[in-house]
Formats: sequence, structure tokens, C-alpha cells
Amino acid sequence: MKEVNAEIEKVAFQMNHGILVPWLFMKTPSGSQGFGGYDLRKEDFLYRYMSSILQICAVESFEELLGIAVRIRIEGGTIVAIGHVLKDKWFTPAELWEIK
Repeated sequence: MKEVNAEIEKVAFQMNHGILVPWLFMKTPSGSQGFGGYDLRKEDFLYRYMSSILQICAVESFEELLGIAVRIRIEGGTIVAIGHVLKDKWFTPAELWEIK
């Protein structure tokens, strides 16, 4: 796993096979990469996913995410976590499915 600095360059919500999924597109030293695409229909996953991203980035709305500097963890070419650029504070979406 590697950690790199990134900047949020686009926020999107897209329909994927009839399911609304959130995406953050990151500008990284090696290009651009998406973070998201999760099926968040279960329980309160959408709320927890979105509020976790806002908390990590220290903003109050998704509109404020554009241009925010973050840290990302990449594993096997996939962004698996997003973190605060200065603090050791991370959000790993896979953990949403582990918490019950």
C-alpha cells in the first residue's frame, strides 16, 4: 500500500445499473483517479460515507470539496482510503461493511 498527496478535482453522483453512487475524482502526481462507486443503499451507509468524507476534509458541504488537498491510500491500483492532508485521520469505506 502506498500513500500519496492528491487534490479533489471533481465530485459526482452517477447512476450505475439503477443505483446512485458517489464519486470523488482525485488529481494525483501520476494523473487522475476515482474514489467511490460504492453501493450505499444499505442501512445508513450513504449518510456515514458522505459525513465521513466531509469530516476528513474539514468542510461542511460537498461543494467545498473541490480543490481540497487530501492524502490517499492506494492498494493494487485502487484508492482504498482518503485522509486529512496534515492529521493522521483516515476514512476507509470498506470499514462501513465491517461495523454492525
